[in-house]
Formats: sequence, C-alpha cells, structure tokens
Amino acid sequence: MPNKTIYEGGDDFKDADVDAPPKSKQDKMNDKYGDKVKDYSVDPKMADGPVKERGCTDVICLGVFIIFLVGMFSVTSYCFAEGDVSKYLAPVDKNSNICGYGDNKGKDYLHFDDLASPWDSAVCVDKCSTCYRSVFKYCFPNQSKDAACATIQAEISGFESSFKTMLESNAAGKQVMDIYKSSRAIYTSIALAIVLCFAYIYLMSYFAEQIAWTIIGITQVSLFLGTGACFFEYFEKHSSTSKVVAEAANGFLVGGIVLGLAAIIMLIMLVCGFNQLKIAIDVVDASADFIRKTKRVIGVPVIYFFLQVIAVLITMFAFVCVWSIGDIASKDSSVTNSSHQLKTVTFKKGTADDMYYIAAIMFFGLLWIVQFFNAQQSFIVMVSATSYYFDSNSEKDGYADVGMGVKFAWVNHIGSLAMGSFIIAVVEFLRVVVATIVEQATKASGNNPVVKCIGCVANCCMECL
Repeated sequence: MPNKTIYEGGDDFKDADVDAPPKSKQDKMNDKYGDKVKDYSVDPKMADGPVKERGCTDVICLGVFIIFLVGMFSVTSYCFAEGDVSKYLAPVDKNSNICGYGDNKGKDYLHFDDLASPWDSAVCVDKCSTCYRSVFKYCFPNQSKDAACATIQAEISGFESSFKTMLESNAAGKQVMDIYKSSRAIYTSIALAIVLCFAYIYLMSYFAEQIAWTIIGITQVSLFLGTGACFFEYFEKHSSTSKVVAEAANGFLVGGIVLGLAAIIMLIMLVCGFNQLKIAIDVVDASADFIRKTKRVIGVPVIYFFLQVIAVLITMFAFVCVWSIGDIASKDSSVTNSSHQLKTVTFKKGTADDMYYIAAIMFFGLLWIVQFFNAQQSFIVMVSATSYYFDSNSEKDGYADVGMGVKFAWVNHIGSLAMGSFIIAVVEFLRVVVATIVEQATKASGNNPVVKCIGCVANCCMECL
C-alpha cells in the first residue's frame, strides 16, 4: 500500500505529497489561528523594553490620597494646638500629681529620692540634680564614677528594674520593653540575614542548576529507596508469628505503596514537564544573576522600611495629639498603676465618639500609607527587573535601571499605586476590626466555643480576602 501522510488531528489528506516535509511550528500556528495572528505585531514602543515616555495614571485617586493625607495633618495640627501633648506625656509624682501642672507648676521633672523604691519617693522638681540626667523629663541616675555620686551607683540596677516594671504595666510600654529585650536578637538576626542573603544570591547565581537538579535527583532516589525499604520490611515481617510484628508489617506495606505512587507520579511529572522545569530553574538562575549584578536594588526595601518606621512614629504622635485634646488626669493609684504614671482622658460630652472615629480614620490612614510604601518598593523592583531583562542578550547581561523604576513609581504611576494600596488597606482594616470584635465577644462570653468557632470562620474569610 502507498505511504499516507497523516496530519495533526488524524486527517488523511489523500492528495498530499507523501514526501512533503513536516509542518513548522509557525505553519501549525497559522493553520490554527489563521488571520488572528497574521496582522499581529508588537508595539514599536515596547521593542526595547518598558515604555519610557508615559503619562500619569489614576490622577483622581492620587488627589484623594493627597486630600486624605492633608486631612490627617490638619486634624493632628488642630489637636496639637487645642490639646496639651506635654501634659499627656508628663511624669506623675508619688501623690498622683502631674509634674508641671497645678501645685507642681514650674516643676517639670520627676526626681527619685530613694532609688530602692523609686515610685514611692518620686517628687516633681524644677531640674535634675548633678548626679542625674533628664530622659523625657525623668531624672535618671548617671552611670558616673564621680566620687560625689558614688552613693547612688549601687542602687542603679534596682532603679532600672523598677522602671522596666513600670513600662510593662501598660500595653504600649510592654511593646517597647519587648522590643528592648529582643533588640540584641533583632540586630543579630539582621546581620545574619544580610550575610546569608548575599551568600544565597551568589550560590544561586553560580550553581542554581546544579543545586536544583541535585535536590530533584536526591528526592526522586529517596522515594524509590524508601519504597524498596518499606517493601523489604514488609516481606521480612508479614510472615512473623508475632501478632504485633505482623500488624506492623501492614503499616510498612501501606507506606511502600504510598511512597511508590509518589515516586512514579514524580517521575512522570519530570518526564512530561522536563522543559517547563528547566525553564523554571533558568528563571531562578536569571533572578539570582539579576540581584548579584544589581545590588543597589537591595537598598530599595531597606529605604522603604525606614520610611514605614517614620510613618508609624508620626502616626503615634498624631494619636497622642488626638488623645491630648480631652481632659487629662492622673489615674488613681492601684495595683495596676503602682508606678502612678498612667493617665485617664475624658472628652467633652458629645465629642467622645468623634474622637474614636478620628482615631479609627487615622489608623486606616496608617495602613494605607504602609501599604502604599509596600506597593512602591515592589513596583520599583519589578521595573528594574524588566529593564534588566530587555537589556540582556546571549552575549551580555543587561543593566537594571532602578532610577527609572523610582521615576515611574513617584511620577507616572503614583496614583495607581495609591489606588491599589487603598484596596489592600480596606481589607486589612476590616480584618483588624473583625479580629477585635471577635476577641471582645470571646472575652464577654467566657470563651464560648460557638463564639470562638464563628470568630475562627470570620478571621479565615478575612485572611482569604
């Protein structure tokens, strides 16, 4: 019988030349998509990578963002002018009198006559004595070897312990103390992370393929060896006269079957998806090369981290300004206020709810700003990686234009980034609100399991969002 040419799809085209060469990939593409790809072409502006000549996007959202920031600044300024931040932050003496106010007017500093029991001997003074230094208007004993101050040196450790206990008596102070106690571990972790990060970058840049294929090979061989070991143990134990040993043999049989199936499935995936796996490993290798040759991009998240820290500190000051607009008084001494430093704030009738709403809006503003900085740093890194990709070829590694990413982020697409970060901030705010409501409901219900279950479902839903 004559040879027949079978085309893709199984059709027997009888008039075809039996000696015709197989169709190319482009011919198959044309047959499949026809006129849809004939007139397709890449925009000439994109031929050399990201389009550099671009305008601004989402200007309206940028305007909303700026108005929101101006509103936060205006509210903070008003509360700072109408409130009394100094009184809110002022120390309190042993009689629960605020230093610098009332009978203590002109006496702005808190001095400790007895360092062994500082809070029971704290008095307001006009200035700290020679052997003391002022820290936020608290008179701290100097770590000095001056003979005139020698009598207080032995009591400094006890004073520091009492002061730390005072900070831990409220939620904000406890957070500060937690950071202080873990500061050494934080610094060590940062230094170690930097070293390991660079080591990992260079290791992946030079040996990405070798490491990846070695891990894949070890995993595949381990699955087969585990399968063999389980079946070997099964055949050794299943005929045992001991009931316990015989039952254990069934476990090895199940384990061998599971590992064998996993080994076969992984082998099939490696064979069928070899090209895709190789591309993925090449992408990891290229990413490591990009970071190794563009170390300045590492500075982007570092800079934005400090911007976020500054934003948090400014927002904390804004909260203090809002709270200082009320009637500030020292809290009555009790077990929970043994150091006398806690205060109460009473707002005017009809304004309490407004203050809480303002505080909630400012908290949302903090979330928006933090998410905006996160979006900025991610966008800059993406633009840098894109410019590096289009500038690279088979003969040379490209150049990453980090400056172009900064320009795009702060000039051309700042509105789009503000809009995206707003959506994320809304979800984060709702998650915090739901978590707070669930926590309060759980406390009120005495850890009722039904309430806890509802709270778990609500939190899971918010996490999914």
